[in-house]
Amino acid sequence: MSPALAVRPSFSGREQPPPPLQGVSLHRRPRAATRTLAHLSPEIILHFMECLPDIATLKSVIRLNKRFYEIFNTHRKGAVLLSVLSNELGEDLSLHAIVVHQVEKLGLALPAFDEVSLDGIDAAVDNLRKVRDQVVGLQGSSVRHWSFEISIQDADRMSILAKKISQLSIAFEKDCRTGMSLEFYPLQDSVRYRPITKAEMTRIKQSMYMFQIFCLFCKNSYLDIKLDDDHLQVDRQTLAACVHKISHLQNRLASQFLAPWELYQVISLQAWFRRASRDLGLTFFTENEWYLSERITPFILAQGIDTMHMGICTLDDKKRHGAYDATTILKLKASTHAAHGLGMILSRGDRDGWARTAPGTFEDYKPFLPQKDDEGYRQWRFISTRAATPGPLGAAAPAYDMMGVTEGMLDTWSAALWDSRRWFEMRRTIDERMHPDPWNRITWHWDAFHVGWRSALDFDMLDGVGHRDGIRTFIVRWIKVLFGRG
Repeated sequence: MSPALAVRPSFSGREQPPPPLQGVSLHRRPRAATRTLAHLSPEIILHFMECLPDIATLKSVIRLNKRFYEIFNTHRKGAVLLSVLSNELGEDLSLHAIVVHQVEKLGLALPAFDEVSLDGIDAAVDNLRKVRDQVVGLQGSSVRHWSFEISIQDADRMSILAKKISQLSIAFEKDCRTGMSLEFYPLQDSVRYRPITKAEMTRIKQSMYMFQIFCLFCKNSYLDIKLDDDHLQVDRQTLAACVHKISHLQNRLASQFLAPWELYQVISLQAWFRRASRDLGLTFFTENEWYLSERITPFILAQGIDTMHMGICTLDDKKRHGAYDATTILKLKASTHAAHGLGMILSRGDRDGWARTAPGTFEDYKPFLPQKDDEGYRQWRFISTRAATPGPLGAAAPAYDMMGVTEGMLDTWSAALWDSRRWFEMRRTIDERMHPDPWNRITWHWDAFHVGWRSALDFDMLDGVGHRDGIRTFIVRWIKVLFGRG
């Protein structure tokens, strides 16, 4: 130790600390840096924003500081929003969310069936596919180089929709596990034994996004049903053309926009929406009321995720009262419209439709997802091969036509829980004759295609049902059951 720093004894014999160095104060700390996050370069601040977890946090950050707000608005705002959305939704759902946004923003919607030709259907589906291909083509590249912009309002809407889909998927999972709207014991036993996996939950959410795409695309898909010149019966030529257009649309969608197994998942989801919202299966319905219900239900389904969320996930008493009133208004509005075709579009169609053809190879299809979905394809091929197995007279044997037998109960057959192990867990509890009956406690079986046509062709409901006696009483009673108020 330097002699100057050596500890000196005091006159009392105690040790004393060394004297301070010349020009150095032991009590003064170095001056703290005055630069804060707001003083960093715009590039660093933008990178910080792109790493935020969700849109709500981003909105809080840009409101926190005036400079943050200015940098956000004068630089690559769209890139920041898309990055944060990707953080919030994850890669598995970002593609679906952006396609939904683009379809809504561009107003891609099929005209009513009396206004569209087969070529028009082809062109409309091709436009859908182009939007999907554009978004997929941008994946893997930096969002800074993406060719379309979104606003903070767009991102906020996408974030809110994602939250609603997340809540609906939780409700779906709970329904499968506890049987809130059905009593299908093989599925319940499977889910209790092996909880729904993350991959299955992702499929459920993806199906909800695709359901929203269908709702936007088919919002104007009213059926073309006219009377003949004598106004005594339905014009058969017009009717046949409308049936053919629906079949053509289904085939085009299943071959050009998404794969058959993905369409099955959307069909299964709308089947669950029907039961979860208690629109079907009410034990006090008469046969005429069943058809009246189906006359209105597709219009309600076509309102999309917002309406499904309002009817299924609204728990607060005050909000539920508002949802009650809003749903009543929607149903009364539906009663004044011509029959809507969404229920028929999201079905297996007629007996010679898209769902009855023998499965091809994976390369024969154009899935919505860019990744190769081996599990989905393998499971769909297994089911479809059994459904196409010829019976004694050349028809599909009932015991093997599983998807035909379960026409209205597809979600209970793992179409949304697309997992081959779960299928076998359920299937092994039932023999080939469908015994024991897995539906003995399910209230209602539904065939959206044939029952939909039976309802649409009801002579008294061709132009709407608002004129029918007791329609308001029927709808109010229906809504009371829906919201547990009756």
